[in-house]
Amino acid sequence: MASILKSSATRQDVGPSGVAGFNLNDFAASGRQMLDAAREEAQQILADARKEAEQITAQAERDGRAAGLAEARKTVEQEVTQRVQSEVQQQLGVLQATAQQLADQQAQWLEAFSQTLTELGIGIAEKIVRQRLQTEPQLVLEWTEQALRQARSARSLVVAVHPETLVQLGQSLEALLQTAGAADDARLEPDESLEPHGVVIRQLGGSIDGQLSSQLDTLRRMLQP
Repeated sequence: MASILKSSATRQDVGPSGVAGFNLNDFAASGRQMLDAAREEAQQILADARKEAEQITAQAERDGRAAGLAEARKTVEQEVTQRVQSEVQQQLGVLQATAQQLADQQAQWLEAFSQTLTELGIGIAEKIVRQRLQTEPQLVLEWTEQALRQARSARSLVVAVHPETLVQLGQSLEALLQTAGAADDARLEPDESLEPHGVVIRQLGGSIDGQLSSQLDTLRRMLQP
C-alpha cells in the first residue's frame, strides 16, 4: 500500500488527491465553469446562428417583397401607361373631331359672311345705280353703247328697251344707232317685259342683256369665291 507523503503544508492546503496545492473541488468547479462557459458560448453561437438565419430570412423576404413590389409597380406603370395612351388617343380623336367641326363651322361662317357681304355690296350698288338712273337716265345710253360694241359684227340686230325708256330716250338711242357703227339693219323696239331703263341687244345667235339685274348677277358671280 502506498504511503501518503506528508508535507509541511497545512491540511487545508492538501487536496483530496493528497497532492499539496491541488484541490479536486477547485478542479471540478473550474471544469464546471469551463463547461458553463462552453455551454454559454455554444448557446451564443446558436443564438447568433439563429439571429443570422432570421436576418437572412428577413432579408430574403424583404428582397422578395421588393421584387414583388417592383414587379407590381412595373405592372401598375404599364397599366397606367396603357390607360393614359388610350385616354390620350381618345382625347386626340375628340380634339381632331372638334377641330374639324370648328374648321367646317368656320368655313360655313366665312362662306355665309362672304355671301352676306357680297349681297350687301350688290344691294348698295343697286340702290346707288337706281338713284342715279332717276337723275341720270343717260346711263342707259352708256349701257346701250357698250352692248353695241359687243355686237359690232352683227349684220342685223334689235335694240329692245322698256316703253318708258323708249319715250324718254328714243331720239338719243336712234342717234346712238347711227353713230355707234351698228349694223345697217338695226332698229329700236319696245318691250314691256324688260326692266325700266333696261336694254337688250338681240341678234342672230343670241342676245346681250344690259339690264341692271343682269349686270348685278354678273357682278355677283365675279365676287363669289
